[in-house]
Amino acid sequence: VVVVMGHVDHGKTRLLDAFRKTNIIDSESGGITQHIGAYQTKIKDRLITFLDTPGHEAFKTMRSRGSKIADVAIVIVAADDGLQPQTIEVITLCQRENLPFIIAINKIDKDNADIERVKKELADINLVPEDWGGKTICVPISAKKNENLETLLEMVLLIADMEELKSNPDALAAGTIIEAHKDKNEGPVATVLVQTGTLRVGDTIIVGSVAGKIKAMRDEFNEDVQKALPAKPVKILGLKETPAVGDILETINDPKLLKQKLKESKRNKVVATTQANIISKKNENDDSDDIPTLPIILKTDVVGSQEAIIESLVKLNTAKAQIKIIKKGLGNINDKDVLDAKSAKARLIGFHVKIAKSAESLALDEKVSIYNYEIIYKLLEDMEPELDKIKAQETLRVQLGEMKVLAIFKSEKNSMIVGGAVIKGKVQSDTTIKITRDGEFIDLGIIKELQCNKEIVTEAVEGQQCGITYKGRPVIQVDDILEFYQEKTE
Repeated sequence: VVVVMGHVDHGKTRLLDAFRKTNIIDSESGGITQHIGAYQTKIKDRLITFLDTPGHEAFKTMRSRGSKIADVAIVIVAADDGLQPQTIEVITLCQRENLPFIIAINKIDKDNADIERVKKELADINLVPEDWGGKTICVPISAKKNENLETLLEMVLLIADMEELKSNPDALAAGTIIEAHKDKNEGPVATVLVQTGTLRVGDTIIVGSVAGKIKAMRDEFNEDVQKALPAKPVKILGLKETPAVGDILETINDPKLLKQKLKESKRNKVVATTQANIISKKNENDDSDDIPTLPIILKTDVVGSQEAIIESLVKLNTAKAQIKIIKKGLGNINDKDVLDAKSAKARLIGFHVKIAKSAESLALDEKVSIYNYEIIYKLLEDMEPELDKIKAQETLRVQLGEMKVLAIFKSEKNSMIVGGAVIKGKVQSDTTIKITRDGEFIDLGIIKELQCNKEIVTEAVEGQQCGITYKGRPVIQVDDILEFYQEKTE
């Protein structure tokens, strides 16, 4: 199994295109591969499986996933462009994963190609080419003109022989999910790379906490197949839920073992989810205090792209403004997405998805903008200025005073009436409340009404007791300290 990596536009897709002798490059948005794909080619009666991982920086997650399930890497470098930051990043990734790699120096047909310059740049980072007396295999190629491609494949086979890469086709099948999505007609569809054993239609499988029975399998050309040997990529139908990319697929022929593994997986999932929620809540409490956020609802066609987009968006966060994914999902943008975006005042973003006609009409009526993208870096380019806008509108909070809660009079879904004593400064109506308990931040809310001696007032001062009507989550407890702020946007 070979992973092809390198800088954007250095020719990875064209190389795979040449191996498969099909033309997919024109169908890729902007000529950039947007999803992990897996394809097979044959040389000297031996099959080589290629993983095509996207080249843009946004796909670091997907590239790292690709390298972990591959046996050999081809790092492609354009002869006219030389080593780029992404090239060095993927080389570092290969070294960290102990993944053998070959440098394919592409575009040697170009007038300004400089193979020796590329070799010098490699030597500068301690990757001395073989013909310079080192150990780094370098193969000059032209994917466009099909030059030296057979030599490149022979080098892959040589490494495979040296590494003694073997797998048992008679074992129970196991593999890795490299892509997953939900199809409107077929339900959950997953692409699995079989790594050991033989996967067959009719096999009972478990993927994480998802079980199922394989109803159908298709190869990379969408042809039905009955079995998949080691290193074969296939799409499978029959899972009850969409699995996570990177999950391990196992074939299980013992019902008791299946039940036990499902139980363990679900328990581990609950523990992991609980820990994630605790961390998330802590981060929310830490961040929500002062940092303005840009809420986003994200709909994508597949899991892999969703992960890559979220990781890239999070990298745009600063100490002054942050992106918050409030909802994510697979599939087309629908009416509920529009209503959720309106309610949360969120950006509604789609990636490689369609917009339902009813959702388009609803968005016009509700004045909700839908941002739909085909290329990830365009999405990122658009979100940066959006973050800058909310950075410019920094909220200044001026503390007015503090109150200690002495009694809870009423508690409803989104409001409370509480009583307490002003212990510092003053309390005013229509101000922001920060709730703290034992010095820890709990939540934010708004004071809607203030009463002293059963009369509605606009403020109460230190030493006075008063009652407040609070709008927000009903989390206030006796002995909590309420801090009162006036907010000003600059």
